[in-house]
Amino acid sequence: MGLSLSASLPRHHFQNRLGGILHTVRRLIFVSGTVNFVKVVFSHGSDLDMFNGEYIWILLDVPLPGNLSEFLRPGLLSLRPDFLRTPKKQLLINFVKSSISVISEFFKDTTVASSALLATSAPVQCQVPYRNLSTSQSELHRQLKEKLATSRISKRSLPGLTPFFYVENLVPKKTGVGTQWTRVGYVNGSEVQINAIFWPGRGYKGVSEQNKRLRVVLAEAPPFVMTSALIENATCLLGVVCLRVFSTEVAAIFADMERDVVNASRGYEVVCCSGLSVDLMINVATDLEIEIQVYLVMDGTFGAPRSTGWTGIVGDLLDGSADLSFAPISVTAQRARHLDFSDPYFFSSMSILSSTKQMEVPLLAFLVPFSPDLWIAIFVSLNITAFSVAAYEWLSPFGLNPWGRQRSKNFSYGSALWVIWGLLFSHL
Repeated sequence: MGLSLSASLPRHHFQNRLGGILHTVRRLIFVSGTVNFVKVVFSHGSDLDMFNGEYIWILLDVPLPGNLSEFLRPGLLSLRPDFLRTPKKQLLINFVKSSISVISEFFKDTTVASSALLATSAPVQCQVPYRNLSTSQSELHRQLKEKLATSRISKRSLPGLTPFFYVENLVPKKTGVGTQWTRVGYVNGSEVQINAIFWPGRGYKGVSEQNKRLRVVLAEAPPFVMTSALIENATCLLGVVCLRVFSTEVAAIFADMERDVVNASRGYEVVCCSGLSVDLMINVATDLEIEIQVYLVMDGTFGAPRSTGWTGIVGDLLDGSADLSFAPISVTAQRARHLDFSDPYFFSSMSILSSTKQMEVPLLAFLVPFSPDLWIAIFVSLNITAFSVAAYEWLSPFGLNPWGRQRSKNFSYGSALWVIWGLLFSHL
C-alpha cells in the first residue's frame, strides 16, 4: 500500500488519507520526503495516535537536522547507507575487475562475437565491404547488451559493490531528557543483523498483532438506525457505541476518544446506535473478524451532489472519512457511478392480503352473521310479538276482529306470524 501525500493538502484530507493505514493489517510505515513533509506526517500521526506501539516507523532518504528531533518520536528506525566503507582506489579496482569478468564471460558464450573479434584482428583490405563490418559490430553490440542485462556483475561479493546500510534506532537518552540515534544493526546485501530495538510506545516489548479496523458511517433513520443514550455504566443496552461527530476530522476524533482527550475544535458525543442495519453490521463484523469504529454522519443525510462535492454518507465515503456504510440508502445512477453497493437487503413495497372465498354458498349462510343464541332469541321474540299483535287485534273494537266477531277476513295468530316473519326477512 503506497500513499502519495502532499504537505499542502487540507488538514482533514491529509488526516483521512494517512488514517487509511489504521484500517489495514499493515504494521510497517516507510516515510520518505523532505524535512517539512516529515514534520507534517509526524504531526498528523500524533493526532491520529499512530505512535501507540501498533506500528513500526522507518525513515528512508530523509535528512535528519538537529531541529527535527522535537518532531520525532522515540522508537523510529532509520536506514543510513554507508558509501565510504571501501577506499575509492579499491572501489575503482573492483569495478574494473567486474567489467573484465563480464566481457570475458560474454566472449566465451557468444560465437558471433568471437568471429567478429577475429575479423577485426586480420589485415584490413580495401575490398572488404563496409556493410559486413557494420553488421558484425551491430550484432556484437546487441549480444553484449543482452549479456549485461542478464548476467551478474560478479559471482562473488566484492567490497564496495554490495549495498550496505546501518540500522539506527531513536531511543531516549539515559538522562531521561531528549533522544538520540543509536546503531542497532546493519544490512549488507542479503545479510541482516539486528539487535534489540526500542519500539514506539512499547519500549522493548515489540509490536502486537491487531485485527483489521474499519470505520463505518451511519445516518439516523428508524427503524434501521436509531440512537439512544448510554446507561449508567457507560455501555449500551442495545446496539453498539457510536459517535455523533461535530467536525469533518473524523480520524482525529476517534484518536482523541481512544486517548480520552477533549479537543474543543473536534467535538463529539458518545451515543448508542441500534436498529436493523446496525444488527446486520454487527453480524458482518463478527463473521469477518474485523474491528469497527461507528459514527453518525455530521449533516445527517445520505448524500447528494453539490458544486463542491457530495454531502452526507456518500461524501464521507468518497473523501476517505469512512470505509463503508450500513444504511437504508437508495441505489441511484449517480451514486452507483462513485460507490459500490451490495445486494439489496431490504425492499420497500406494499402488499394486500385477502382470504380465499368459497365458491359454494351453504343453504344456511344467512345465519352466519349471528350466533345461534342470538338467533334463538330472535325467533322466540318474534313468536311472542306475533301472539301479542294477534291478541291486540282480537280485543280491539276497531280491529279486524272487533270484540271477537267473525268476519269474512279475520286477523288470526297465523296472520300475525306471517306479518312479523315477513318484516324480519324483508330486512335481511
